[in-house]
Parts: sequence; structure tokens; C-alpha cells
Amino acid sequence: MLANSEKFQQFASSRLRAAVFSTRYEDDKSHVFHTSIDSTIHLLKWSLEARNSHGEPFQYLPGFVEIVEPNAFADRDQGDYFIGLHTALFVSVSEFAMFCFAQADFFPDMGDAAKETSPDPWDHRVPGLWLLDYTKQHGHVELQHSRTLIPKDPERYHLSTCLAFLMLRFIWLHELSHCFNGHVAMVQDKAIALRLYEVTPMQALAQKVQQRPAFSDEDCRNILRHIEHDADQSAFWGGVNIQLGKLENIQALIDLPDEQRLKLNLFANYVMPWLFEQYENYSGIAQRTHPEPIERLEYVFETSRDRFLSQHPELTNLNKAVLNQFDIIRQKIPALYQTEALLDLFTHASLENRHTNFDAEHSDLLQTLQSFQFTTKGK
Repeated sequence: MLANSEKFQQFASSRLRAAVFSTRYEDDKSHVFHTSIDSTIHLLKWSLEARNSHGEPFQYLPGFVEIVEPNAFADRDQGDYFIGLHTALFVSVSEFAMFCFAQADFFPDMGDAAKETSPDPWDHRVPGLWLLDYTKQHGHVELQHSRTLIPKDPERYHLSTCLAFLMLRFIWLHELSHCFNGHVAMVQDKAIALRLYEVTPMQALAQKVQQRPAFSDEDCRNILRHIEHDADQSAFWGGVNIQLGKLENIQALIDLPDEQRLKLNLFANYVMPWLFEQYENYSGIAQRTHPEPIERLEYVFETSRDRFLSQHPELTNLNKAVLNQFDIIRQKIPALYQTEALLDLFTHASLENRHTNFDAEHSDLLQTLQSFQFTTKGK
């Protein structure tokens, strides 16, 4: 299955009115894009054995589309599922990862952190968003910007690329989960949405199907909120299992010590909900369809606590070390999560009642999804 297959190109042209970004391996500029897609395809080969309740096989095609907005999507067209990332998302994630490793106190035990100058964000913008604006204006990145942004230590520059790969993997797994867990099929069949986006698109209302939905507007919003949590939790657990199960297939990541790779994976999973909020702020969305990022992170943490740390209590201190990195980056980006607040999400007793109500609603949704989701059981 090729990411830039004719079928994906036809889909992008007809459904998105967008061009597909070529990830030909021989093109040096697209090497990182190719690596990200190729890794995804090989890691998810198991999913092609799955069937839904009607016996239909699971077929998906991943790809990058040339859209200058940081976003990702999951869609279904004529029985095929399509998951895609906008090229602007890759650019933004990469810049953010480089900014992190340019901070001397960020994972200081990785590479030679003493070489780093701990720069402030360029033009006082969240790293990744300034570069997007400049790209839209067809500008060229100034040398001073590059010198400020890029980690000075070659090993830490390499690690920033590794972090970007893991941040993108969380997104690939999230979009895949929207398809595999039955979210896309349900929202289309119930006339809730035309497709699912990772960030509420600017033309949000235009993404709705024309027929009347089977639920009220409030119920539709609640369903969309629940499926985002479900996809986040699947993506977190999938990414962690890739590392714990020694299934990593990107050579740059394989070459890292196991502990470093796991730390980067956890940081990537925890920071993406916050970045998604920044992308929505950047797009100026007034009517959002996604949960608040701290709420999304709360349920990612629940998965981390109940499925990851409960099985691997020996990794509790490693997990805390990852969470401590948020305060490092927060010194430069005050809007980022505070470590103490993140740790509080693991134990806050006042959330228990809300969890009970949420879990009951979530169980009802999972029942509804059964006829839409895929499974490999019996294969």
C-alpha cells in the first residue's frame, strides 16, 4: 500500500480539493515525511486482518496533503478509510521539537545540553506557529531564526527529529483509531459530521453532512467529545506498547537507549493535546467540537495510570521525570501545562464524580460503536 497512491490522490482532490505531498524516498526534502508514513504502514499491518460486524475488511490509506493549516483528519469514502496529515502540521511539530531541545534544561541528560543557549520563542510566538505564518507569506526563514531555533549540539538536533517522529506517530495512531474504533463510520452514518479533524477546521460548519443528524446538537457535541478521548487513549496505549514491546521500526529511534526512547514517547503523547489547542487558537475557531486540552490530557493520564503505570510501577519515576519537563518549557511558554497541575490529575479526588458520569456515557457510546468498529478477533 503506497501513501501517494492514485486512490489517495483522487480522494484528496475530490474530497479535500487539495494536492497530495509527494513522499518519494529519493527526494531528500521528503525523506522525513516518507519515514513517518512508512513506519506507520508497517506498524499497522496487523489492522488489515480486521473485519467489522458486517464482515467487511479494514482498508486504510495514509498520506500528507499540501494544506497550510496545522491539522489531521480521518475520513471514509466508498468503503476505504483515509488518514492524512497536513504538511503544515509536520512543519509546526518539527519546529516545536527543535525549540524544546534548544533549551539546556530540557532532558539535560540527553546529548551535550551545555551547548544550548535556551532561546526565547521567536517573535514571542508558540514555536511552530511563527514558521507557519512566515510560510503562508512565502517568506524565507532568516538565518537568525535558524540559529536561535536549532539545537547547537548535533546529538540534540538529532533527538529533536526523533521527538517530532513520536509526536507525529501519536497523531497517526489517533486518526487510525478514529477509523478502526468505528468513529468515522458512526458520525457519517448518523449524519454528525462529514469527516473527523484533529483540530476544528476554519470551515467547521461546512464539514457537516447536509442531512439532519440523528442526535441533537448537544448530543452531537458530546459524542464528538467522547470519541476524541477514545482516540487519544488508543493512541497513547498504542505508542507505549510499541516501545515496551520493542516494535519500534524507525532506525534513528531504535538506536536510542530504551529509557530515552520511552521518555520521548511519553512527552510526545502528553504535549500533543496542548499543541492542538494552540493550533485551534491560531486558526481563530469560535465554535469548537473538541474537548478542552486539559480534559483530554486528564483521560490520557487515566490511561497512563490504569494501563501503563499499574502494569509497570517501576517506571513511575521515569514518568515523573517526563512530566517535570513541562516546567522547563513553561519558563519560555507560560501557557504550557504546569507540572504540579499535571501530577494533580493523577490523584484529584474531586474529579471522581465527573469520571463516574463520563464513564457511564462512554460505555453507552462504546455499545453504539460495536456495529461500526473493527476487530481482529477470530482471525
